[in-house]
Amino acid sequence: MTISNVFVNGLNESRTDGIISLWSEAFDDERDFIETFLRGVPSETTAVLCEKDGQVTGMMFLIPAEVNGFDCKLVYALATAKDFRKQGIATKLLESASETTPTFLAPEKASLISFYEKRGYKVTSKGIEDSVNFVEEAVENLIRFNHLKCKLKPFGMIKGLEL
Repeated sequence: MTISNVFVNGLNESRTDGIISLWSEAFDDERDFIETFLRGVPSETTAVLCEKDGQVTGMMFLIPAEVNGFDCKLVYALATAKDFRKQGIATKLLESASETTPTFLAPEKASLISFYEKRGYKVTSKGIEDSVNFVEEAVENLIRFNHLKCKLKPFGMIKGLEL
């Protein structure tokens, strides 16, 4: 298995189809929404993909943002294909993300908090929503679709930065 960092605007058709397939499996979102997300994220957004034999087995997106004035990346849509779970793929993806810059996320479910804590993320009660500034393009294109807004909960988890 290989892990690759690819700017979203540089994805080829095969990888895009793999992302859409995995995203649909993991989050039950419609293809139209996923395509809108892929078209709407800022050009600096990175898709971090784990692939085996041409199949996307794990993925996440790193969306540029600022938290309290510090450059960070929002970890978004972290997922592992069902047949590849429990093999450390999500951990490897998260490790690759936090090597160079602080990262933050808002877990989809409270049951995921311990998973992220084991990987070095800390819960912040300050409310990430009030501390985050996305690059303007991200705000216009993503929050307009109201998806990130509902995913950013009144708490978040952060690694590599104290709030």
